Amino acid sequence: DQNWTTAIQGVNVNYPAITNWKIGSGRAISQEDDNNAALVALIGQTVALQLFGPTADPVGATINVKGTPLQVIGVLAAKGQSAQGQDQDDLIMIPFSTAERKVLGVAAPSQASQANALYASLANPYGLQPRLTGFVNQLFVQAAGSDQVQAAIAQVTGTLRTQHHLRLTDPADFSVRNLSQIAETAKGSSEIMALLLAVVASI
Repeated sequence: DQNWTTAIQGVNVNYPAITNWKIGSGRAISQEDDNNAALVALIGQTVALQLFGPTADPVGATINVKGTPLQVIGVLAAKGQSAQGQDQDDLIMIPFSTAERKVLGVAAPSQASQANALYASLANPYGLQPRLTGFVNQLFVQAAGSDQVQAAIAQVTGTLRTQHHLRLTDPADFSVRNLSQIAETAKGSSEIMALLLAVVASI
């Protein structure tokens, strides 16, 4: 009998491991769940607290996500706040196929690309927004090792340019971000802040 507004992510079975999410209780999303577009969900600690309280076990319970009943199969281990102060535990993960077919649909592209020609526009006299448009808005990729990050970025860039039918002279209609560089920048900023606080304290 509780409501909570949170982030909903459609993910495949590899996503939690790539983004360093652990299962606190219950089980993870399986390949069978994704293949069958199963009505299941993983919830973060904040969602579990807001919907079920500090003592109840959410595993096995049913929650409504955008009007669709989903069974909670697991609770994610706590991550806490991000470097930007965002509550990382305030989220729900569901199988990608479930998100695509039954809950969220697929994200539309933020800008036109040559790949759009593959999805011909249908007559739409009432201006209705299609539920499925055939696009994904984010991909997470993990390199096999820290020394192979640049090679992985080059492979991802090449694959996306091929899939988007871009010529060598065409500008990229996507962006590839190296999260390890972002983490190093955040670490450097926190070290500088700690040094500044130490200076102020000494004064």
